[in-house]
Amino acid sequence: LGNPNKTAEVGDPTRQDASITSSDWWQFPSQKFANIGLLGTVHRGTPWQTVYLKSGIYTNDWAVWSGHPGTHPTNDWRIPDLFTVASNENAARGLLSVNQGESAAWAAVLSGNYLSNGLHTGFVPGSLELKLVVEGVNRSRSNYPSSRFPTLGSVLSTPELTMLSPRVLATIQTVGANNVSDLVYEELPNRFLSLLKADEPRVVVYAFGQSLKPAESSIVKVPGPFFQICTNYQVTGEVVTKTLIRFDGPVENMRSVVESFNVLPAE
Repeated sequence: LGNPNKTAEVGDPTRQDASITSSDWWQFPSQKFANIGLLGTVHRGTPWQTVYLKSGIYTNDWAVWSGHPGTHPTNDWRIPDLFTVASNENAARGLLSVNQGESAAWAAVLSGNYLSNGLHTGFVPGSLELKLVVEGVNRSRSNYPSSRFPTLGSVLSTPELTMLSPRVLATIQTVGANNVSDLVYEELPNRFLSLLKADEPRVVVYAFGQSLKPAESSIVKVPGPFFQICTNYQVTGEVVTKTLIRFDGPVENMRSVVESFNVLPAE
């Protein structure tokens, strides 16, 4: 398990899949994935681990354990951003932003999720469990620049979604830590990752325009270098517009899309 010259606690879910004692214990996918979270059932190439969708990795410990920091499991958090199960772009427009901080929005994503061991039901809107999870998400978000998750997978840094999920902790109390599988630790990401999205870059452009005409007695009539030049104007009309622009695609080939254009009413 890991570096043969080092030791680690067997069953530590940050170093190997929980409750895996032999290769026969895995159930690798054999059909098309129904959601992004099922990527967590794909073997990641390090001993006794599938793709890592949990929190709780310590960098220095991992380098000692694996022998190379480049295989750090949290690098897997970038993988969900590369895949989608949406049939087209429009089908992904209603997904919840990972930077949404309101409990009501997260309740819509989490309320229908059930742990696979059958011991617990979904998160109930207004419940203490939902409150703890949303507070955990907001706290993890505050650790990033501008207090925003830069990618979809960044939300996996939230312990309350996996390692410290109220559901996982309740399961540990019920069946014991040694009986909690990796599927239970990653059950929430398995189900909700396809319902979330990273923020799409957007800008709002306000444009202000005026129509003008020469003011009375503003035309220079004295011969010279300023002859017939207008020295003052009178405003005859004004308009203010608001345009919302979204940017799609990679930075090197980004395209702009006008999502809305409105002429604002006069105040």
